[in-house]
Amino acid sequence: MGGQLHLRAGQVGLTSTLMLKFVSQMDKITERCRRKGRLLLLYDFDGTLSPIVDHPYKAKLPVSWRRRLGGLSRHPRITVGVVTGRVISDIRRRVGVPGLILAANHGYEVWRGGRCVFRKGGQFRKSMKALGRALAKELGSVPGVIVESKEYSAAVHYRLVPQGKKSAVKSKTMRIVGPYCRRHRWEVMKGKQLIEVRPADFWNKGKAVMWIWRRYAPSALPVYFGDDTTDEDAFRALRRRGVTVRVGVRRGSQAQYVVNNLDETGPWVQWLLEEF
Repeated sequence: MGGQLHLRAGQVGLTSTLMLKFVSQMDKITERCRRKGRLLLLYDFDGTLSPIVDHPYKAKLPVSWRRRLGGLSRHPRITVGVVTGRVISDIRRRVGVPGLILAANHGYEVWRGGRCVFRKGGQFRKSMKALGRALAKELGSVPGVIVESKEYSAAVHYRLVPQGKKSAVKSKTMRIVGPYCRRHRWEVMKGKQLIEVRPADFWNKGKAVMWIWRRYAPSALPVYFGDDTTDEDAFRALRRRGVTVRVGVRRGSQAQYVVNNLDETGPWVQWLLEEF
């Protein structure tokens, strides 16, 4: 079946939204939490819980946030989860905090208590693996290129590619993925120094967080933290329902609030642990 190549670039949304500083609105957010009485805290991993690094395999969860997530996960009125593009084996190892909900592959799989409780998109796995092999064959030997072949998506990281060669890498990547996107109606996501392909209009972080909220904490106030293009789907889904926070300023983001880094929310997390 033919189709058009879907492209979603860095700026999401046709109109810019004004993000307020989370720190300046902390009293208002705290009051919303207090009135609701229950919280669903969901975090992206790369660029949110873990600082951006030059190689995706170097990403680590800081010790301070491992302690915070552990404390939050033990709170009787807080449900905590991580929503990431990483595969489940990878994110489980990097987070290492028991009791969390783990939504891997942009939410195509949701795990809790070591058990997969949701899985979607199995029909794409064979073709997506074929795309991953094609990307690795054509780009894997290019200095600085990192190809990630996952079950429900494929990504090319070019952060380490010399500046003068990045344009050529991006062009070649688009030539390779174009036929697959047209054939399978997939879309291209352009994030922070990466190009990622995933099924279009099928499933995303926004739909995943709505499923998690309705399944595990329907009476809770949902709060989502993220920093990249794929997180915009979650911001959009929860914007009128909960609290959405972007890590790092970005024009046109659908998030309500912004922080420069997640540590700015430390005092609020401490309040949750001690007084909520």
